[in-house]
Amino acid sequence: MADGMAGSRVASWRSFGAGRWLVLAVGVVLALYSAAFSFALIFSGRQPAVTMALVPWHSTAPTAIADRLMLAAAQEKFREAGGRDAPTAAAMTALLSRVGPSLPPEKAAPIRELALEGLSQSALNSAALRQLAFLEKDRAKRKHLLDLALRVSRRDVLAGVQSAEIKFLDNEADAGLADLDRALTVSEKVDDLVLPIILQASSDPEALAQIRRRVAKNPLWIERLLRYGIDNPVFAPRVADIVSAIPARSTARAQGYGQQLIDILVSAREYPAAFKVYDVYSPTRQAVERMGGGAFRPIDWQLTENYDAGGRELGAREVDIFASPERQGEFARILMRSRPGSYSLSLRAREVEAAEGRLTFNMLCLDEKQERQGASLSLPLRQGPMRFDYSVPPTGCGYQWLILGIGAELDSAAALIDSVTLSRTPARVAGPGS
Repeated sequence: MADGMAGSRVASWRSFGAGRWLVLAVGVVLALYSAAFSFALIFSGRQPAVTMALVPWHSTAPTAIADRLMLAAAQEKFREAGGRDAPTAAAMTALLSRVGPSLPPEKAAPIRELALEGLSQSALNSAALRQLAFLEKDRAKRKHLLDLALRVSRRDVLAGVQSAEIKFLDNEADAGLADLDRALTVSEKVDDLVLPIILQASSDPEALAQIRRRVAKNPLWIERLLRYGIDNPVFAPRVADIVSAIPARSTARAQGYGQQLIDILVSAREYPAAFKVYDVYSPTRQAVERMGGGAFRPIDWQLTENYDAGGRELGAREVDIFASPERQGEFARILMRSRPGSYSLSLRAREVEAAEGRLTFNMLCLDEKQERQGASLSLPLRQGPMRFDYSVPPTGCGYQWLILGIGAELDSAAALIDSVTLSRTPARVAGPGS
C-alpha cells in the first residue's frame, strides 16, 4: 500500500513537473522575447544595427540604417558644395534629388535592399518609400513615391525635404518652402540638409521673396540659418540677402551675428553683402568721426596695434598712436562706400611727441574683388589739425579702404588723435570763359 501511494505521488509529481516546466519554458521564451524587443526599441534610433541583430523583423531598423547611409552620402556632397567647391554650391539647387540617382551601384544597392526589407515588414513604412524615391532616377516615379510617403506620415522630415526640392525645380517656391519650414520646425537634425537648400534657392529672385516673407514671421529656425551661414562661409552672401527681413524683436538680430557675418564677408571681399548686414545690425549709420568704440569693424574703424607701430583705443573719439624709432606701420583702417567725388579726411592731434614723425594716408579702390592703389599721401606729424585731400574716381572704385599709418625716424613718435572728420568737397562750377 505504501508502495502504491509512493508511486501515485511520483506519477502526480511527474505530471505536475512536466506541466510546470512547460509553463516555465514558455515564460522564459516570452521574457526573452520581451527583453529583446525592449532592447530593440531602446536601440532602434541610436543603434539600428543592434536592433536588427536582436529583432530581425523589426520594421524600422533596416530603414534607420538606410537613412544613415543616405544622409552620409548627401552630407558628403553638401560639405563639398559648402566648402571646397563653391561653384558647385552656387549651381546646385536640389542636392538630395541629384545625389541619390547619381550614387554608384555599390553605394545605392545597400540602401535599396534595406528599404525593401523595411517595406516587407510594413507596407506603411514612409521611410522605406522615400528611400526608394531618393534612389529613383525617373522623376515621375520619384514624385509618386514621395507622395505615398507623405500620405503615410506628414511628419516624415526627409520625405518633406525631397518633396520640397521637386517643388523648387517646378518653380513652386512657396509650396517648397512650406515643406522645408515644416521639416525645420519638426527637427533640428535635418539642418545640414534643409538649410543649404533654402540658401541655394535664395539665388532665385522669386524664391528669395518667398524666403524673406517667411523670415519676417521670425520662424523658429532663423538663428540656425544664420549660424549655418557663419559656419559655412560660402553661403554668407546668401544670408546677407535675407537678414533685412528679420524682425527687430528677433533674437537673430543680436549684435554678435552681424559682427561675425561682416568679418566673413569682408575677408571674402564680398563688400556689398557686408554693407547689407551692417545696415541691418548697426544701430547707427556709419560714423567716420568715431575712431574708437565701433562694434562692426572694419566698416567701423579697425585699429591695429603691433609691437613697432599702431593705435590704441582710449575712447569713442580718442586714439593713442605710436611708432618705435625707424619703424612705421598702419594704425587704423575703415571700409567705405563713398560716391565718386573729392573728399577731405581731417584729423586733429595733440600731445605730440615726435621730432620727425609722419602721418600717412592711403586709399585703395575696391571693385569686383580687385584692389588698386588710389591716393597715397604723407604729412609731418604735428600738433593741431591735419588734412588729406583725395578723390574717388567715377569707375572701378565702388568701395574703398582708407588706411592711416604712422612712421618715426631716429626717435619714436607718438600722439593722441582726438578728432576725425570726413567731408565731401563740392564740385567746382566752371566760370564764364573758363
